[in-house]
Amino acid sequence: MSPVKAQQLCPVAGDERVAVASVDERLELALTDGRVLRVAGVEPVRPTPDNPDFDMASREALRSAVNDGLDIVTLGRPDRWGRIPRFCLSAANVRRHS
Repeated sequence: MSPVKAQQLCPVAGDERVAVASVDERLELALTDGRVLRVAGVEPVRPTPDNPDFDMASREALRSAVNDGLDIVTLGRPDRWGRIPRFCLSAANVRRHS
């Protein structure tokens, strides 16, 4: 795929701006409106003997990264469990590129 085509397929802004209230130990993002975003394909890090606070540091890093909120793009309809696939963009990056 050409770089131009790839850029056309990738959204540059979301349908909706949301604020993140918290990040839990599974790196799920609780939004201020009560919804929860579960990040597919991301496994939380575990503490190690050399870095016993590694898990807490990763949560804090994610929390800092989404501090300005997220722009979300709905990609499809709910599945049989009510999950809705969404593409999320950092609101800080959306402001920089718009």
